[in-house]
Amino acid sequence: SFTGSNIIRSPMHPTADAGLNRFVWDLRYPSAHELTEGKVSGGQLAGPVVVPGRYQVRLTLGDETMTQPLEVVRDPRVSGSQSDLQAQFDLLLKLRDALSETYDTVAQVRDLRGQLESWTKRSDNDEVKQAAQAIIDKLNALEVELVQPKPSSPLQPPAGLDEKIAALTGMIANADTRPTTQSSEVYDKLAGLADAAIEKLDPIVGYDIAQFNELLAKQGAQPVSA
Repeated sequence: SFTGSNIIRSPMHPTADAGLNRFVWDLRYPSAHELTEGKVSGGQLAGPVVVPGRYQVRLTLGDETMTQPLEVVRDPRVSGSQSDLQAQFDLLLKLRDALSETYDTVAQVRDLRGQLESWTKRSDNDEVKQAAQAIIDKLNALEVELVQPKPSSPLQPPAGLDEKIAALTGMIANADTRPTTQSSEVYDKLAGLADAAIEKLDPIVGYDIAQFNELLAKQGAQPVSA
């Protein structure tokens, strides 16, 4: 791990083979969570580059831990101040977390929908089928708010919140400067829209899925796992 004021847990791990081992850190925080069949590319998922400063490399093997100081030196070609780079990093980290939370929610939506769709196909009970489909409709609407999985036009696929968050990330990371006021305002708007959409999953799970599971319990069937 790489530690400064915060712990940075790298998703990569060095080998533990006998002999000389090499580990290369790209100076980035871990990437945003990925989404199966998502439209955002890997480059746009990358975590932000750490700001210049003193860090600590920690290597743990069994019960033994070794540490070594590490300094990330500022690129002399960069005109932005330390506070500018910190402000950029802070906003990029919030954008990464917003994208991760968006994709975590979509993954849960898809998992729930898959379970419910199985009931619409295998159940002989019309009440179960109708209840499952009603919840599926709500989940579909929520997914569209977050990622727009289906294009409205073959010429102009719609941009979901995930793509807008990723696009803003690319714009801010494109130069080593303090984010503009407009960038912060756009982040606030996108994060607010994402939070509002994500919050819609709670009543679906807490009420709709709970009611559906009660219906399944009467049939002696296994409940939907949320």
